[in-house]
Amino acid sequence: MQKKITIALILCLTVVAIFATGCIKEKPTAMPTSTPTPTPTPTPIPAVTSTLTTDGLQVTVNSVRKDESDFLMPKSGYTFLIVNLTIKNVGNEGRKMYGVAGMTVEDNAEHSFPAHPRVDDLYEKIDRLSPYEWEDDILSLGQELTGEVGFEIPKVLTGWQFIYWYSGEPKLIWDLEL
Repeated sequence: MQKKITIALILCLTVVAIFATGCIKEKPTAMPTSTPTPTPTPTPIPAVTSTLTTDGLQVTVNSVRKDESDFLMPKSGYTFLIVNLTIKNVGNEGRKMYGVAGMTVEDNAEHSFPAHPRVDDLYEKIDRLSPYEWEDDILSLGQELTGEVGFEIPKVLTGWQFIYWYSGEPKLIWDLEL
């Protein structure tokens, strides 16, 4: 009889042990959590009428327009983009200014167009910015110049930006909203 009780007891304990292990909650192993990398917020590109400064020069894009003239016609499928800007020396005496060679426009596909060498002939402003007036490229402290620079651009491209830049300096970029 003792043998029957021992077998029954072993069976009962085995059933209880199996039942107990099935009911015990396992704690999930901690998975390493990855900290989400924040997506950098793109810096908005300043619009026309914004003033930006680099290396002692304060530059403002005053206005922008598309223009054609009876005097000088753009190539077929192109138009002239005229950027009116002001450049002021806010840095030091005798600051070298980037001439029109440091001015370009780019479309949203990054096609770059330099200043057109003859567009300045369209405008009779004494203070216009032109490739022919900048022999020394020097602005005295506090001196500012306002004028227009022209670019011959394809009519079909969009997303225009004006870029004022000289090698080794940060690029100043404006959204032309055309």
